[in-house]
Amino acid sequence: MTTDYAYIVVARYFDEESSKYVGTIKEFNSHPDNPILDREAAFAFRDEVILGLLEVLPIKKRNFKDLSEIEKRDLLCHYYFKNDESANWEENFNTEMKIKMEHLPFYSDNKELSYKIKNDSIGFYPLFSDGIWVMLQHNDKEYFDPFSDDNDEDKNRLLIDKIISKGKYFKNHIPPLMEHLESELGFYEAHNYSTIGDKGQYKTEVSFFDFEMFAEGGDWDLPNTYKILKTPFDWSGYDEAFWWREPSSQNDWEYLDWIKENKEWNEKMPTPEDIFATSGENQYKEFKPALHYNVKTKKGSLGQMHRNAKAICAFLNSGGGYLFIGINDDGTIQGLKNDFDLVNIHGRNGQDPEEYFINKFSELMTKFFDKSVAPLVIGNLIKDEKNKDDVGLTCFRVAVQPSPDPVFLKKEIYDKETGETTVEKEFYYRYNASSQSIQDPESILNYCKNNWKWK
Repeated sequence: MTTDYAYIVVARYFDEESSKYVGTIKEFNSHPDNPILDREAAFAFRDEVILGLLEVLPIKKRNFKDLSEIEKRDLLCHYYFKNDESANWEENFNTEMKIKMEHLPFYSDNKELSYKIKNDSIGFYPLFSDGIWVMLQHNDKEYFDPFSDDNDEDKNRLLIDKIISKGKYFKNHIPPLMEHLESELGFYEAHNYSTIGDKGQYKTEVSFFDFEMFAEGGDWDLPNTYKILKTPFDWSGYDEAFWWREPSSQNDWEYLDWIKENKEWNEKMPTPEDIFATSGENQYKEFKPALHYNVKTKKGSLGQMHRNAKAICAFLNSGGGYLFIGINDDGTIQGLKNDFDLVNIHGRNGQDPEEYFINKFSELMTKFFDKSVAPLVIGNLIKDEKNKDDVGLTCFRVAVQPSPDPVFLKKEIYDKETGETTVEKEFYYRYNASSQSIQDPESILNYCKNNWKWK
């Protein structure tokens, strides 16, 4: 398949005097084998557009070139918010959905920049409000908008930067869509495009607290770390809970209490140096050589995932502990190379091995446990600092807090004769350096009475 792409910059605002939307649009796709250069050109044009808008809009004149990125965003967002308030969106919505961009001269260094405006409408995002957008449009459906469906006309457009009104509900600037930024990097890696431009390396990692994931009742183990291509957006502070608004509900306060408790627990966690310097298992520490990889079959194995799940369940039902995946029973470092190599068998073409591994761990938690235990189980990749260039020596540390209630492991049993699948419940606890099973209901009840002080 021939890869077709273009970076697109769109800017528009609602002109109160003419009661029309005015703006500009430009595509960048002159480096088919090196799109990072078109990306740089798109953001350079975006910067010119920002300066041009600041000169044209009714904003107090000052030396806009000396402003930081955040100061420019503040000025534009304040103006856009005022226009959001004044524009009659319901009345104009149907007609504006098909509006064509009108030419607006932007100014930079007192020179008029005249760009040809495309003669078509520009799709979903720019037609909802004033703003400036940078998008990647391409034809590789593996990296389309992850939220789109086949009927969505804009599924091939990834929104990688935007400056829009914060509205009434956001106390900070609204960030680009993280899923789109991840898809953009995936698109680059799948086609072996360089992530190094004239201004240096763009591939980076950011820590982000996904407010949508939190609002949907997802995993409380936030923030997450994402691999993306760098943009001008400043992610500082966006890894904190409630960067978007002040906490206001009982659930919000419970989450803040959980963060405090979790921080105290994390402070007890051994450092990577401690992990690689020590050997042997005990009441609070267990080693497993792999998450999914089966040594005998050389393939992914549900049985291997079940063995890891048993250790997690045992820690939950005891005093908590740490599961280290990628370390042999004797404490020698196995690493995760075998698990990483499974991406070529079970993963998506071009998928990052670490991303594949994290997804598999999430699959383990979903398959074997009720989602209520998720806040008690925190996993993260760690590397041997002495051999950090060897990706295969990466290990995975799972910190398990003791559960306030008994936890049962779910195990699916498939009946070949009937073709039916049933779910059994298993109970494990930690004894010395191993995970022990209790099957007798009366014995389980007695354990629960002693461990959780039931009357």
